[in-house]
Amino acid sequence: NAVLAVDVEAVSSVSDVPLRLRLSLLNDESDVVLSSVSAVESSGRTVFREAVESPLKWTAETPNLYTLILELLSDDDRILDVRKSTAGFRSVEIKDSKFLINGRPVIFKGVNRHDFHPEKGWAVPDDVRLKDILIMKRHNINALRTSHYPNDPYIYELCDKYGLYVIDEADVETHGLRRKGLPGNNPLWTDAVVDRMERMVLRDRNHPSIIMWSLGNEAGDGSNFDEMRRAALKLDPDRPIHYEGDTRLVNSDVLSLMYPTPEQEKVYGERKDIKLSFYENFENILAADNKSFDSAQYAGKPVMNCEYAHAMENSLGNFQEHIDNFERYENWCGGFIWDFVDQAILSRDEQGRPRWLYGGDFNEKKTHGIFCANGIIGADRNPHPSIYEVKKGYQNIEIRSDEPESGIFVIRNKFVFTDLSSFVLDWELTDDGLPVQSGRADLPDIAAGAEAGLEIELDTSLLSGEGVLLLSFKTAEDSQWSPRGHEIAWEQFVVRKAEPEAVRSGAGDDALPKRRNEPVLPRQDGRLIIFETPMFRSAVDRKTGNIVSLDMGDGELLDSPLRMNFWRALTDNDRGWANFKPRLLRFIVPHCWKRATVRPRTVSSLRCRTLADGRAVVSFSYRAAGCPASTVYTFCPDGSIMIENRIRARRKMIRFGMMAGLSGGVDSMRWYGRGPHENYCDRNRGAKLGIHQGSASEISHNYLRPQENGNHTGVRWAELFCSGESPDKAGFRIDAAGGGFLNMSLRPYSQEELDKAEHLHELPANGSATVHIDLGQRGVGGDLPGELSLMPEYRMNGGREYAYSFILRRRG
Repeated sequence: NAVLAVDVEAVSSVSDVPLRLRLSLLNDESDVVLSSVSAVESSGRTVFREAVESPLKWTAETPNLYTLILELLSDDDRILDVRKSTAGFRSVEIKDSKFLINGRPVIFKGVNRHDFHPEKGWAVPDDVRLKDILIMKRHNINALRTSHYPNDPYIYELCDKYGLYVIDEADVETHGLRRKGLPGNNPLWTDAVVDRMERMVLRDRNHPSIIMWSLGNEAGDGSNFDEMRRAALKLDPDRPIHYEGDTRLVNSDVLSLMYPTPEQEKVYGERKDIKLSFYENFENILAADNKSFDSAQYAGKPVMNCEYAHAMENSLGNFQEHIDNFERYENWCGGFIWDFVDQAILSRDEQGRPRWLYGGDFNEKKTHGIFCANGIIGADRNPHPSIYEVKKGYQNIEIRSDEPESGIFVIRNKFVFTDLSSFVLDWELTDDGLPVQSGRADLPDIAAGAEAGLEIELDTSLLSGEGVLLLSFKTAEDSQWSPRGHEIAWEQFVVRKAEPEAVRSGAGDDALPKRRNEPVLPRQDGRLIIFETPMFRSAVDRKTGNIVSLDMGDGELLDSPLRMNFWRALTDNDRGWANFKPRLLRFIVPHCWKRATVRPRTVSSLRCRTLADGRAVVSFSYRAAGCPASTVYTFCPDGSIMIENRIRARRKMIRFGMMAGLSGGVDSMRWYGRGPHENYCDRNRGAKLGIHQGSASEISHNYLRPQENGNHTGVRWAELFCSGESPDKAGFRIDAAGGGFLNMSLRPYSQEELDKAEHLHELPANGSATVHIDLGQRGVGGDLPGELSLMPEYRMNGGREYAYSFILRRRG
């Protein structure tokens, strides 16, 4: 049950005329739930306190709203004035280190959002604000922090209606000046910051979506924040207070953090003393915000990341590790990704072509450059690939199985207030990516927070290759934020393993075809070694070891040589502090790997031989960045080529692979691996394993500042061809070999062009496509703002050997 508390001030120009107020509360079907009439007091203030039995509760999952109508009546019942508002019934509490909504602990699966439009600046149209909220809902985001100021009232109306938990933040930020004690304890600032807090609370306190007030952001600490807290609680005693800069833990009801690593989150989850190192506490030391605590200081407080998972363009690595901590530890109540949407300016050149601009493009004296592009969506509201990782990590259904091939699964409902009756489960079994069985399973009745078993009748006898089962949970009916059939959660299971073709080092006997065609007889032509049969022709440069020509029967396929690649066009996280100070770049990134890529490699030894079965093998040894390496090509009579690369890394690597420019109009790729959007070793849980297809421009991705993009992990095979042609027409195919899978990308420009460009309009409009065939590359990172900060499992460390193999074949 609840109490509807309404305080009304009525102002009349005729003091001796008796006035009355009529209060009506209507449900979503416009039925009157309660009605009450009261005389307006001489002071003009009227108070209603009305009991409401068993109201429908408001939560982000169940945004139940009522309509509140106030009518000012004359003594003869004429309506003089009418006001309308929405109202929601819900409670907010903190108990035993848990953040409770309506008595149940919640996890904030949130984002920070700046109010910004690429053409209208801060004058964001209402339809764009609505689009933002719908994007959030459709990607399992349940919470929003108004970083770092109160938003337009329409945002709160949308959050009330569609269901988002909101931290409403006062416009108090002094950032660098906080070290000088502003506002701190300075009495000159007291009235100003208290006024900002009071105006926000007075304006917004009737919105059920707002579950915390924030005293501001990165403004230091001091007695002025004590006054702000007191002022807020005087106006609204029921909501908790948030402030990340609270070094004394006296004003914030939650322990709020910025950018902890997953390992640091575990320390808080285990409720240990917090003594951060200088590096870990660097930002707080600069701001004079000491964030080291004894466990007793934060006992009883929920722990929350007001900012985490810094999504600066190609970023958001190891996101799932954060989610695992939120769910593992009872005192963690989630976090808010930095941030939701890029801030960028859309301009146009003389021909009307778009030019996306950022800091430094307007002759500013001071700028932070690209540091305005931190969103999981672009300024034009098109999604960045990282948003699919967010959707997967934030999904509210978990599916697990010890023996997925048996068809027996356990489904856990991670919703807090919603059962699974409004969803359906579609499943599909694929054999090497091709569907062989599908169906719709009857979901058991699983209440919020509960789990139950599920059995699917799989016919694994249909499988001859790799069997993968996809379980997809979808909405059964249209909702106010999604159409029927919208996928809210999914999981995949390998029910039958099929390893890539096993090969023996050197010759690759087990992987390559045994058909007896004409033998491959190599011949030398200057510095080239020519390998030719009636089925194909290829040329290898004996000085560099690169394949400089490749014709599999339909014309030349290479626009530039197939050569080794140890580099990538630097991401913002790769650049790190050099984003602010470019001269630091040579100290941050090991450019020896760039030199090893762009300078022609010098072969130290070469061996060429012909085997009895007609295959020709040529082996090259060389050094890359001082590390011994080798490449072995095996040319087969049927036209296939097996390539094996190996390196003994003596230092950290960035990438290990090969790349080539493509000719003959080859501009599209079809592959069996993770996709369809780009993914990396530390950001691929949101990409499905399957057969995907697209042109180079479709499967690459345009970041505001051009950088490494378009990679796909877990590639079993890929086909490269001209767009518009049938899958069995000319081109070539790449198969993983040697027991491992590939990383691959296809982009409509070269790596050198990508690395050089600082704006999208600087990339060539009609360049030839470049294919990358890699063992892999290091992760993209994202725990810290604009820094790589990779977890150990996502690095390419030195002191070990890296090797991989793949086979080139003609398509069809």
